Amino acid sequence: MADEFKKFEDKVLSDEVRHDEKKIEAKREEMNVHAMEEENDKSKFMKDLREKEIKHDEKVIERKEQEAAKHEEKIKANEQVIHTGK
Repeated sequence: MADEFKKFEDKVLSDEVRHDEKKIEAKREEMNVHAMEEENDKSKFMKDLREKEIKHDEKVIERKEQEAAKHEEKIKANEQVIHTGK
């Protein structure tokens, strides 16, 4: 029963990792768009706004990478429990 739960948890965590990876990719694309917009902006206000958007995107990417790493660690721990029974 515990093995079945661990397998189910692995599936959920794997889905979360895929979701995080998609979110990271989307944020990287957004960040590139903001960088291009920043180059084309004429006013200081808009340049500052784009810079803040880029910093926000970087923070989101960092957070999602950390979450994905935690999920992957938990998956590995679950797999070890499933295979060794400990």
